[in-house]
Amino acid sequence: MPKKDIATNKTTRQGIKIKILLLETGITQSALAERFAVSQAFISQVISGKSKSYPIQKAISKILKVPFEELWSNAVIRRGL
Repeated sequence: MPKKDIATNKTTRQGIKIKILLLETGITQSALAERFAVSQAFISQVISGKSKSYPIQKAISKILKVPFEELWSNAVIRRGL
């Protein structure tokens, strides 16, 4: 049995949490993609932690009314952008 990467497990938990919040608020990944003028696939990658986009992560946090740090605890914040 292959070893599981701890970072992957954390990312998966993060993605699941965000997906649940989206379901609870009735917001789809497609709606977010349209709002931010990006693909739904990119939104999915951001939510799962496979891609980083501070502006989109910050906006999703605001839309879901959840502190940024609570949703993206493993995100690298780039100051000055």
